[in-house]
Amino acid sequence: MASKDILVVSLNPEEGKLFLKEVCEMPVLAESGFAEVHGSEVDLQLSNGEDVGEIVEGFGGAIIMVHFMDLITVEKLRGIYKVFERKPDFDTLIAVYKPMGQNIFKVSCLECGQKMWIPDNRQGATGHCPKCKQAFELTRREDHVRMVLGLVEGIPVVQVAEEDGSSFKSALETLLGKASNEKDAPDSGGRTKLRIKKK
Repeated sequence: MASKDILVVSLNPEEGKLFLKEVCEMPVLAESGFAEVHGSEVDLQLSNGEDVGEIVEGFGGAIIMVHFMDLITVEKLRGIYKVFERKPDFDTLIAVYKPMGQNIFKVSCLECGQKMWIPDNRQGATGHCPKCKQAFELTRREDHVRMVLGLVEGIPVVQVAEEDGSSFKSALETLLGKASNEKDAPDSGGRTKLRIKKK
């Protein structure tokens, strides 16, 4: 079986380290660790996103952590996602990070770029940009991320919440479950996607 690691990409290093802390079996080094999922060992490596184009070849999948969706962040995330999207046999999952007690989500107006904080309890309502007055639907964080990043069908988008440590491991399990399902139905080249070390 082909052997590859998983890259955890976070524009905020502290949020990435929190992800590793929540999923790794032993105390993690500054930027790497391993996790056991369903009896298999998975190596994880943290990246701030600046080097993904150079290091992507060593990995079979990635979890991209998203906290804010302002214009600057969106452009960085799109660039990272495009690197992964071009790589054949590469699994990607988007993990939308919700810090402890934070019930608002920072976005930018898609028309004028005005930064706005959207309360979670307003999902489903119609909002208006305070600057250009453009109307928009207030959606769940995950739905907003999927739409703004233009993710292809099949890319999982899940929420990881600081107050629910198990949500981080669940995100990793979702990525590995996606890879496992695709491995069971290999492409015409018979390739598999992620390294899963059997103990």
